Amino acid sequence: MVKTVEKCRVSLEFELDRDVETLPPGDKRVPYLNTWLAHAHRGGAFATQRGWFAHVVVAADGHSLSHAETRGERLITHCVRTLNLPASTVISRSVIDADTFVAELEVYGSRELADMLNVSRQRLAQLRAEGTLPEPDAVLAATPVWRRTTIDSFTFGWRRRPGPIPNDASPDIDLDLLFSGR
Repeated sequence: MVKTVEKCRVSLEFELDRDVETLPPGDKRVPYLNTWLAHAHRGGAFATQRGWFAHVVVAADGHSLSHAETRGERLITHCVRTLNLPASTVISRSVIDADTFVAELEVYGSRELADMLNVSRQRLAQLRAEGTLPEPDAVLAATPVWRRTTIDSFTFGWRRRPGPIPNDASPDIDLDLLFSGR
């Protein structure tokens, strides 16, 4: 008998095709992807050395994990195409039922956290020095890491103060239109 689930976390890792070495410096399409997936699908995205990683939470509607994987992959690839991210290949995929996902440790390093908060890494260091940012949950080889639960509780009440947005060299995308689904 196939196990049925209510909600699943579907993750895809993309690697840029060989003719594209890296995303251009200052490219904000992956942060836009993160915002879109977080807002619309309780997911997220972050850049990797050779591409990006994206995940969404989908309702399985009583179907199998493979059905949820197909739905999640369609959502992610639709967002990737809409944001016109460079040619890439899915090099890994996973689907985890919500019960298992709760037990999974999800962490962010300084770079991912700065991107998620839409601040520079220098501003992130200032927030740490001011005591505004929660202490990291661990430090690995001098790299601070925070659990998602730590960051979620911080971002709930924190608002970015007005100031320059870091290095926005991205295409003009109307996020309100993007999120409305029109």
